[in-house]
Amino acid sequence: MANDDFIKRWKDSGASERANYGTFLTELCDFLEVPQPNPTKSDVSKNAYVFERDVTFQLGDGSTSIGRIDLYKRECFVLDRQESRQIASSRPRFTMPCGPS
Repeated sequence: MANDDFIKRWKDSGASERANYGTFLTELCDFLEVPQPNPTKSDVSKNAYVFERDVTFQLGDGSTSIGRIDLYKRECFVLDRQESRQIASSRPRFTMPCGPS
């Protein structure tokens, strides 16, 4: 897919970020000619490059909650889709259980 075709396809898609992010990221991987994420495994330590990676959020009051990262690649990047109206300072912080690489 050419640059212009990719941009044209996704330019007006912002109305439903939640519904589109998986398709967008999969097509972005293809566009960039990089491997797509792997299927998620029940053993979290084996999820080195996956959608919906489990994390433990550390909340401001000291409590924790379980959440997910939209796209995770161990020792490389974390990508988490956010609704544009959400303010960065209000986002919870998270930690991830460390597993073998």
